Amino acid sequence: IDIHEKMHGLLLAMSEDVRAQRHLDELIGLLRRKRQLRRAVTLAKDMLSRRPDFRPSQPDDTLALAEEMHKAREDQLALRLLINLHKRFPEFEGVSRAYLLAARIFSERLRDDAQAIKLLEFLTSYYPLAKEAEEVGQYLSVLRKLN
Repeated sequence: IDIHEKMHGLLLAMSEDVRAQRHLDELIGLLRRKRQLRRAVTLAKDMLSRRPDFRPSQPDDTLALAEEMHKAREDQLALRLLINLHKRFPEFEGVSRAYLLAARIFSERLRDDAQAIKLLEFLTSYYPLAKEAEEVGQYLSVLRKLN
């Protein structure tokens, strides 16, 4: 992993942002499998500052990175990764989990219950059979009562 990080740093130092982005995409997958997502967050933050359009190419990597960013209180970055996840990966079974995370970020961290409710309503309409459907419904119910 250290060699991959050094290679990534060299690519960035040479202003090879596109190649560095592809390399980071592979590195994030490796770090996820090794359960070293904190390192991935640091690298992804740097890449996002250089290339705001950066997104991991694998949905599991995207979700794991967003969850770790949330733990690190990098909620805006987590949300950037999750934007349109359902369009980028229409067959991904983790969309409901990802958007539930986004709803929690909107409500609990950004105090934007209206946006959280929109996401939760989207999930109840388009992903009614997801594993998280009951939790989504409960959270939506609580937010509606509060607003």
